[in-house]
Amino acid sequence: MHASRLALATSVLALAAASPAWAARATFNASIAGTYTQHGTVTDTRCYTTNDNDDVTYFTKSAAASENDSFRSVKPIKLVVSRMGGDRTFLAGSFSNLKTRFTLNRTSEMDGTDTPRDCRPSGFDPSPSDCGTKTVTFPLRVYGRQDHAGFSYLFTRHFSTFYPDDPFHNCPLAGGTWPGQLQQNGVGPVKISKLFRRGVKKIVVHGGVSDSKHENDGDVTSDSSYTLSWTLTLRRR
Repeated sequence: MHASRLALATSVLALAAASPAWAARATFNASIAGTYTQHGTVTDTRCYTTNDNDDVTYFTKSAAASENDSFRSVKPIKLVVSRMGGDRTFLAGSFSNLKTRFTLNRTSEMDGTDTPRDCRPSGFDPSPSDCGTKTVTFPLRVYGRQDHAGFSYLFTRHFSTFYPDDPFHNCPLAGGTWPGQLQQNGVGPVKISKLFRRGVKKIVVHGGVSDSKHENDGDVTSDSSYTLSWTLTLRRR
């Protein structure tokens, strides 16, 4: 689905080159910025310790993890928006992607086995934690939704959608995910009349999505929630 939307979005440039009189077209400098917060807790009822006689004692332990991220495109790109007469939606695309820098801040009380730290005897997870702050850069593309009059974005590689791996290798998010793995990022609604009104020089579009979930895997339960907020700024060329 995302791949087909991206194909539609990028085709707007070819459409604009031979646009009939009844097609509206506008060109903008586009940039994006946003934040992502996530918090989760995990409770394991089968944590245990052993003594010198290999006797096992079980106990319950909980752990929390959180993520607070921000992202911003490095520089604006040219975005073409086009609408055929009578359509309730629009196409939007560009040949360039938005090179976007993500600053990630994560804490976790869990170990690499996705359980609370010290829930198992030592030696189960020899890998050191890499929690903390990381800065990574990924390409994003903005496209016009076909189900709403609005924008969304996606991670892209050579005009194909992809979901980048978690930059943290040993810092589990208790039941959550980092924003590169989200299946949706919400809709940034916009009035179509603003897009094609030449007197409107700047358009600010706000989008985002939030969700929560509860998972129960027998001995282990988790609760997590996240909020993604982003702003697309369009300056008419």
